[in-house]
Amino acid sequence: MKLVTFAVKTPIGTFQRVGALHGDAGSRIIDLNLAHTAMLADRKEAQPYRLSKAMVPPTMLELLEGGPSAMQAARDALAFATSRGDTVQGPEGETVLYARGAVRVL
Repeated sequence: MKLVTFAVKTPIGTFQRVGALHGDAGSRIIDLNLAHTAMLADRKEAQPYRLSKAMVPPTMLELLEGGPSAMQAARDALAFATSRGDTVQGPEGETVLYARGAVRVL
């Protein structure tokens, strides 16, 4: 799993997120926090956003500070997202899978 920090523009501003490169030559980026949130929502967890923020934080520094357990949760989220393919979305329809050209890799 190759980790990247990327910036994504939204209607309320630009946010930095942690992702994993995916696809041919890393042509896509999976938002690991939102992939984990989608996975927990799929499992009917009561608080998927809150749990994912703790388990797979949305920033690189926080993820790395989480140690082995955070990295394992990130790998699980990546596996979940790749198993869903292009249809993967967050619980509220959030984008989980980005074309690399649609975001800025930092």
